[in-house]
Amino acid sequence: DDEKERVKIAFQLALSRSPTSTEVDQAIKFIEDAARSLGKQKMDENTELRTWAVFCQALFVSNEFRHVQ
Repeated sequence: DDEKERVKIAFQLALSRSPTSTEVDQAIKFIEDAARSLGKQKMDENTELRTWAVFCQALFVSNEFRHVQ
């Protein structure tokens, strides 16, 4: 349930690495901003799922995901 841990797991699954502390902070802010843009001040279950889906999609379209280094 800890958002920071969820961000770390998402990075591990999508990018096979741990996020930096800055990336964790930016991801949490992104998730909060996405929730607000969905028109909800309070995170209900549906908003939370949609918000995390948007975050995961952002990881998948990242340059790091699409290119082998």
